[in-house]
Amino acid sequence: MPKPRDGRRVSDRRSGGSCAQSERPLAIAADRCIAAYEAVLELNDPDLRRLSEMLLLAVGKRLAREDGSALRHLMN
Repeated sequence: MPKPRDGRRVSDRRSGGSCAQSERPLAIAADRCIAAYEAVLELNDPDLRRLSEMLLLAVGKRLAREDGSALRHLMN
């Protein structure tokens, strides 16, 4: 299972601590999508793999769009 960007285990986020509540929901979703993708890889199911890749791509695009908007806002 991949480590989240802040070094905590994914299970730590589910505990409901104050850090988990302050993190962006989309970043949490991205971490969980990565974990799901890795689990699906072990199944060797091409359809599930394709679907999990599509979800990862959609979440990644959304993260990039939000990060770009935040950056443009800071520059103005």
